Amino acid sequence: MNPEIQSLQTEADNFYCSLSSLTIHNDKDLALAAEQLVRLKAFLSRIEESRTRLVKPLNDHVKYINSEFHKITDKPKKLEALIRQIMMDYRKEQNAKLTEEQKKIEQALADSPFALSLAKESKLTQPKTIEGVTFKTTWQFEIVDPKLVPDKYKVIDETLVREAIRNGERQIPGIRIYSEERPAITP
Repeated sequence: MNPEIQSLQTEADNFYCSLSSLTIHNDKDLALAAEQLVRLKAFLSRIEESRTRLVKPLNDHVKYINSEFHKITDKPKKLEALIRQIMMDYRKEQNAKLTEEQKKIEQALADSPFALSLAKESKLTQPKTIEGVTFKTTWQFEIVDPKLVPDKYKVIDETLVREAIRNGERQIPGIRIYSEERPAITP
């Protein structure tokens, strides 16, 4: 293990052993706990600085590699999407023609029992399958009127709620806003 990491691990273990059974019975204990909290916060900052320093070159290299590969794959991905769209458009067109032809045949059969020959002569069939390509039916959606969407499909934007509270909002229907004291380390 890296000596720097090993040293931080030992220090973390020592912090844990010395503070894990901390209790506060009086103001002096509270002051000592605050002092330890400040030390612990400084230690956590040192850990993060060390981690960042060790990982940054690796992350930078990964970002560079990803960037280069994104450049390579950009055009082929656009081409893939274009070909898929062209194929879908063609399939829709063929299915629409098939549906129209089927309606004509059904109407002709309803109008005349002799129209069976028309049904037999129909040239349209289901679109052919292509080796290596399948067409899956997937359901999509678009929101046309958000007011009509049932509540169970709506998500509360907690970031927006927190921002409103930070800006002084204290009453939001359906939300309980309350204060809570937490210890904060001041530099």
